[in-house]
Amino acid sequence: MLKPLGDTTRYTVKRRIIDTNEYSVVEIEANDPDEPFDAIACHWYSNGVGFPQSYGKPQWMVLPEPVGHAFRIFEMLHKDEVWPGPKKK
Repeated sequence: MLKPLGDTTRYTVKRRIIDTNEYSVVEIEANDPDEPFDAIACHWYSNGVGFPQSYGKPQWMVLPEPVGHAFRIFEMLHKDEVWPGPKKK
């Protein structure tokens, strides 16, 4: 697995859901107590920093609420299964 991404100043990673050599999916929360916020976000690893990025620094892409909600439902239904991600070639 690749070195974990650092958090942006706006979000903190609550937990890693999927972490592979190709991408990561995480649950994040806002660092600002006046802005209660949690979401599912992702990042693809490629070409060094990966995508998305800003000024050469890795960023999390917050998934739209319906996608994050569907992801959480799927995760609850399959909570006893291991999420290995794609098989290594």
